[in-house]
Amino acid sequence: MRKDSDAARQLGADGKTEVRLIPILLFVALGGLCIFIGGSIAYQGTALRGDHASFWSGLLVNVGTSLLLAAALVWFERVVINEVQKSNQAAVDSAATSAARAVEDRVGGRLNERLDELDRRLEAATTDAANARMRAASDVGDLTFESMKRALSQARAINAIASRPGYASDVATIIVPAGDHRDAPQVQVIYYPPSNEYGEVIDFDVHTASGSARGTWTADRPVADAFAELSQELVTIGERSAAHALSAEAVFRNVGSVLFDAVAGRQGDDSSWTQGEPVFEMVAEGWIVSTAGIEVRDHGVVLEASQFGSYGRPGYGSQSNRVHGENIPTAPPSGLDVGIWERAIKQARPHILGVPLGFPVPEMPPPGRGSSTPPHR
Repeated sequence: MRKDSDAARQLGADGKTEVRLIPILLFVALGGLCIFIGGSIAYQGTALRGDHASFWSGLLVNVGTSLLLAAALVWFERVVINEVQKSNQAAVDSAATSAARAVEDRVGGRLNERLDELDRRLEAATTDAANARMRAASDVGDLTFESMKRALSQARAINAIASRPGYASDVATIIVPAGDHRDAPQVQVIYYPPSNEYGEVIDFDVHTASGSARGTWTADRPVADAFAELSQELVTIGERSAAHALSAEAVFRNVGSVLFDAVAGRQGDDSSWTQGEPVFEMVAEGWIVSTAGIEVRDHGVVLEASQFGSYGRPGYGSQSNRVHGENIPTAPPSGLDVGIWERAIKQARPHILGVPLGFPVPEMPPPGRGSSTPPHR
């Protein structure tokens, strides 16, 4: 029986055990025929009726019954084997899924832990760097060469303060008021990194219609001497009012303030009020000139850079010595000081417009020496 059932059984395309119907039908046909012949011997007139009729009749009926049972068993075997295969496959799939999930959990868990650790380190490093730049700006009030150098360098490194035409990219500079008096000059603070020709210095430059004045500060020179030198040069060029209004304390306070705001804006700190664009100059407390235009605390950009126009001629793409496309309101937005507004526009023009045709781009003066070409105003 086992050999017959194996012969009758085959695997289908889907992996399930299938049964050939021909052997089953053959078993049924033969079984029925045997039972029919056995019945005929027992109850009908046949050549086999006689002394051995009961034997042959019983034998044929038993054979027929066995063949019918064999057909039923072959059919039922398919159902049993399919169920067993289904259970086995489900068990194999479940085991494979469990093993894969376990491997994925182990590998994924380790990977996620490493990625989380990397994110934590990156966030910590970014936060530490950002905090270091903010501390550097706050430390300007220490009145040391190192603190001023560090604050300017770190602000320039992230482009929080703008580069200047004619200056090397690693030179950091910002312009701030040297006092609160109306005669107080705007002081350009410039940090020159060390080079083959010069050591590192910080210059305090003042450019006026009468000429330029400079005080030079080095690591081994007191800052008071640098401001005394600047004051003396202002007097020499005839700017005694500016010399009298000059305040070292105001310069350091304003440098620290504008660098703090510029760095905070550039880093996108929540406490920042600036647009995050590189800053050229601090006009007054809460007023700055950046590449975005004129910005005022609590007011945003009050005059966009595009409103200053340009020296380029529309449609020609070339530079001229006349400003084209200027659209500057005569009055400031409501609530802003008119005097500071006018001063801010005057001081923003050279930063935003650049150099007109016929005026050479000023070369970076060597550190510790006066500039022979003050910026165009």
